[in-house]
Amino acid sequence: MLDTFKILHSAGTTLVLFEEGPRFRQIFTDGRSHPQEMNPAWFGYSVGKWEGDTLVVDTQGLNDQSWLDPAGHPHSDQIRIIERFQRKNLGQMDVELTFEDPGCLS
Repeated sequence: MLDTFKILHSAGTTLVLFEEGPRFRQIFTDGRSHPQEMNPAWFGYSVGKWEGDTLVVDTQGLNDQSWLDPAGHPHSDQIRIIERFQRKNLGQMDVELTFEDPGCLS
């Protein structure tokens, strides 16, 4: 099952609001980089930038207490996720995910 969510963009921050539960995600788009030290968190620490009409999000600092998907694929706290969001038209979006995790072999 895919989460239903809404993306809200404002100057410097993009929010992802999830329909299920009181969950949200912040993507900082104000030009900052990841902090030197990150406390591992459920959604990690995300920074984004625009490449043309594509929002590219780099997420690091996730804890290792969740799964990548409903099938239970694991990840470590060393995971880095790159997401590329490109709106095709009203109601449709292409999303490309790249996972890099030197701490997880499976």
